Amino acid sequence: MMNWLKENRLKLVSTLCVTGDFLMGTAGAAGLFNIGANTSDQYLLTAGIFGLVGHSFILIWGKGGNHKHTAGTQKKAPPIFLKPLFIWRYPVDASFVVFTMGGILFTISGSFSGNIPLALFGTVGAISGIFGWLWPQDKLFFKLHSLQVCAVLYTISGFAAFLSGLWAWNVWMTLAGGCYLSANMILYTVRKENQSQYTIENE
Repeated sequence: MMNWLKENRLKLVSTLCVTGDFLMGTAGAAGLFNIGANTSDQYLLTAGIFGLVGHSFILIWGKGGNHKHTAGTQKKAPPIFLKPLFIWRYPVDASFVVFTMGGILFTISGSFSGNIPLALFGTVGAISGIFGWLWPQDKLFFKLHSLQVCAVLYTISGFAAFLSGLWAWNVWMTLAGGCYLSANMILYTVRKENQSQYTIENE
């Protein structure tokens, strides 16, 4: 079991994040049934759904284990802008695009509700999504690999999500922040070239 977890760390990351996204979406959905429900709840619910979609890509196709090149099978990767179209090969790249859109929605929700930590959560998350998608995986950023940078940024956003729950006195959002923080500790140990079985074997 432990060996499987080591070889499929991205699935564990996504399981935690799916839980967090579900809790965030629940917070928005719960708000829709309250008297005086506002637009921010609609954006919060939609952003949570975006997160669930993005993490489902990683949950299905993500790996995250040790790098294992198979001699003679390396193939030329498509342009970085096109990678998200090949979800089954590049689930992390595809999810980063979805996370960027979800982050924007979280920012809008936080702005409408006056929840500053929620707006920060969305903004940092969107920036991390853009960076994770477009930054070349073979180039270091301040001596860190691209997913390590994303993990640091997502940790900041996860802490903001935790604070957003305290700000709004919302237990769902607070629990979601805890899930995000736990997930990004694991994400820090993953490299982008190990995002799927295809990239492990062919790039």
